[in-house]
Amino acid sequence: MPYVANEFSVAPFRDGYLLVTQDTSELFSTRIVARTSCSPTGPFTDPVELYRTPETGALGSYGDPDVFTYNAHEHPNLRQGNRLIVSYNVNTFDNVGDVYDDASIYRPRFIDVQLKVTG
Repeated sequence: MPYVANEFSVAPFRDGYLLVTQDTSELFSTRIVARTSCSPTGPFTDPVELYRTPETGALGSYGDPDVFTYNAHEHPNLRQGNRLIVSYNVNTFDNVGDVYDDASIYRPRFIDVQLKVTG
């Protein structure tokens, strides 16, 4: 399936499966998306945006073009109905300067998102 990151999560959801991943249709995308399927191997539906990471790039919250986000996962053991806990990581291409200047860059983030399900 195209546009799925090298790390992702697939877990039972309702009467099927839920895939959560970083969108890879554009380089260093800020989009975390979800797809559903009747099978853990697909085919999966078109992506639905769950969240946009605010940290990435020169226009992001760090104001640093070297900062990027990656590896979004859902944590199904923390799910409550359609409320999902999703984690993603933040890093920088300037591992020496940026991380030593601001250690908050290199750490995971956890977000609580509402999955809008139709049907």
